[in-house]
Amino acid sequence: MRLFSKNILCIVCLMVLVAANAQTTDNHLRDKILQIKEMWYIGVAGDSLYWELVAEGLEVVPAAIALIDDTTETKAAVPNWNGNYTVGDIAFSIITDMIEDIPVWEMIQGKKDYLGQNVYFEFVRDNFQNRIYLKTALSQWFAKNRDSLIWMESKDYFTNDHIDPPFVKGYYRKRQ
Repeated sequence: MRLFSKNILCIVCLMVLVAANAQTTDNHLRDKILQIKEMWYIGVAGDSLYWELVAEGLEVVPAAIALIDDTTETKAAVPNWNGNYTVGDIAFSIITDMIEDIPVWEMIQGKKDYLGQNVYFEFVRDNFQNRIYLKTALSQWFAKNRDSLIWMESKDYFTNDHIDPPFVKGYYRKRQ
């Protein structure tokens, strides 16, 4: 019985350590996101710290997904929109700049009457539950597709928007 109790205690301690490590990773990413002062936009490269986070690769994606529902405002203004990016907005952008062809528009349902980035902002700012929905949908998509994502070395992915992000040498896409 004592051996069983010690094993249970070890398992519980291990679970606490894993959860604490995940929380530390989320907080580390959150702290970096809060330092971003400018996001990229057509012809504007944005803050190099943002591109450093994009260049970190798939390891940062779970922490970024965990932050999608964080509505803390950052210092980065949203062009042509009232207000600033939230931590969750930038976390979402990191993921979508890192991975090509995430079916975001399928995840964001019922907002097809908006165009461009407005679809995303209308969706997440319309109702906090929409952020939770997007976080869950993106988490499920990533869990299902992570192993089929391959690295594509190319800057062309970004140069279409007339920017040349530092640190970024390519993107991930699903294996065909």
